[in-house]
Amino acid sequence: MPRHSTKTSFKKGHKSNFGRKFPQLKGKKNPAKRPEVREKIRQANLKRWANPNYKRIVSEAMKKPHFNSRGEKHPCWNGGSSFEPYSHKFTKELKLMIRKRDEFTCKQCGWTEKKLGYNLNIHHIDYNKKNSDPNNLISLCNSCHAQTNFSREDWTKYFKRCL
Repeated sequence: MPRHSTKTSFKKGHKSNFGRKFPQLKGKKNPAKRPEVREKIRQANLKRWANPNYKRIVSEAMKKPHFNSRGEKHPCWNGGSSFEPYSHKFTKELKLMIRKRDEFTCKQCGWTEKKLGYNLNIHHIDYNKKNSDPNNLISLCNSCHAQTNFSREDWTKYFKRCL
């Protein structure tokens, strides 16, 4: 029996990233929502999990120390900075001002809030939550903001050049 469910769930009213991930299909309905396509995906997943080598590979990956590590043991641990409070100056008004300055556009990929369907994240360029100087803040979409969690020094240099 597979460890993970092979059934795809689609929440009602959930906005998908489908058109962004597959620009050639933009404006069309997500084929994975059609019952015959979902069944094909389910069958492929069942076939994949029936292969003993696949089970072995997954179980070996799960045994690696970083897979289940949390906190200080995790390779991406950054000294607990996510628990630090933001500056009292980091308000909704400041975030809106930064989004307006950046024309409601992700400064990394160029997608707008209107296309994405959500408010952009406001990223601290120097990763210091206490530094709410507008020159230290930039608008990013969820995808681009997630990428900035790695190679922080490189991203800092890159965004300082962008502003």
